Amino acid sequence: MGRCSVELCNTETSPLLIEHKVPVLLDVGALPLQVLILGFPLMRSIKAAQTDKAEFIRDNLLCRMARHASHATTKHFCWRKTRRQRKMSESAVSFEVVLASLRSRGQDKNPGPQRNRRELCTLRRTDVENILIFQDLDMTAPLVSIVVNNYNYGRFLSRSIGSALAQTYPHVEVVVVDDASTDGSQDIILALGQKVTPVLKVLNAGHGAAFNSGFAASSGEIVFFLDADDYLYPRAVEFAIREFAPGVAKVQYRLDLIDAAGRIMDSFPPPEVQFDDGDVIPLLLSMGRYEGTVTAGNAFSRRALDAILPMPEEQFRQGADGYVCTLAPLFGSVRSLEHRLGAYVQHGENHSYFGNELQKRVRWRLAHDAARHAVLSAKAAELGLHVHPEPGLCDPFHLENRIASLCLDPANHPMPADSRLSLALRGAWAVVRRSRLPKRRRAVLAAWFLCLGMLPRSAAANVAAWRLERASRPPGVGRLVRRIRAATR
Repeated sequence: MGRCSVELCNTETSPLLIEHKVPVLLDVGALPLQVLILGFPLMRSIKAAQTDKAEFIRDNLLCRMARHASHATTKHFCWRKTRRQRKMSESAVSFEVVLASLRSRGQDKNPGPQRNRRELCTLRRTDVENILIFQDLDMTAPLVSIVVNNYNYGRFLSRSIGSALAQTYPHVEVVVVDDASTDGSQDIILALGQKVTPVLKVLNAGHGAAFNSGFAASSGEIVFFLDADDYLYPRAVEFAIREFAPGVAKVQYRLDLIDAAGRIMDSFPPPEVQFDDGDVIPLLLSMGRYEGTVTAGNAFSRRALDAILPMPEEQFRQGADGYVCTLAPLFGSVRSLEHRLGAYVQHGENHSYFGNELQKRVRWRLAHDAARHAVLSAKAAELGLHVHPEPGLCDPFHLENRIASLCLDPANHPMPADSRLSLALRGAWAVVRRSRLPKRRRAVLAAWFLCLGMLPRSAAANVAAWRLERASRPPGVGRLVRRIRAATR
């Protein structure tokens, strides 16, 4: 175990000296009571507090963090003050660990008014104000519900439920909904006993029905939905819950994109794609979408979900995350984290993937967008808001699938009035004006739209498939795509 040399001086003006930077430091045998304080950014010299208020806040900080020192891990973070909140950001460089002893407080039940306080630690008032004091997790922390949705994912189910049960945040309930699986999934769920709340359905009703049932069985103030083939990292709830505040409807974060062999292929969304953050209602009203992520990358406030659930189950037998992600921001703001807090597994048998049937997948996405736009318009009208008559025509992602559908299978394209040239021009314009991609990537994607509009249909179909389906790319095209992506990040 690594050790750190810490010198605590008794005089009012002497600093707390930190001698080393270490990966983790907690030796419970050396002292009767210790505190592990994470993230004192660049605080090489911590001077004496001059006011009773600052000393009171300081002592509360030490006591609260002492209670929760057992939750410390090898990850370390620094706190930075923003206008809206005090927000945590992961430190990309080496970190500093301050180890302080509270031996004197344990031995002396009536310590002197100044001596032992200064002996423990002294902080400037501005430093104290920039440190987020942990809430008492035993008293005031909200309950978090993780709703695991499963249908014939028995081979992944134990890993997914295990990731929910392994969260470092202490107040978590796990609800597992099985949508009438036939692969033995229910036996796995029942074997967990009281560790989870099982919801076992007799008839298969789809993704939306699983969301409705799981939410009805949950009681947490914050709700995560987790598809059974995906999983969360141990500190996912701990990170996400710090972003919730009054008026926040949803917190979203990045995921690792994992293949069937368990290898990390990328992040999802890719790192060059910027999340939308804050009030996204104007984006929803104009284009029906904002930059977000899939089921496992979201956490919702119960207040927002109460306003939109239950969802219509038949329209959302698949893609229920699209319903809640679209409507929840109507009832609060969105907060976004850049941390990767879970895994989005693409194993080739995902229920919304359709294998290599690209045409079927594209048509499903268009139908899903139509269902989202319909419920968005209805809910917005209840709130006195007006959605664009055809929001998809301003959405680059929707136009990408729409022009691909017309190129790949024009006979079964669901919008017979569409033309490739008009969709190409709309797509190029939407990418330039609306996309959150870097400028060079937007230029490449706009050129892709224009190629689909002007090339012969057979050639356009190949170009569309190369963009939307990795497996369809010849080796040379695959190398070219990787180079373009690397050059346009």
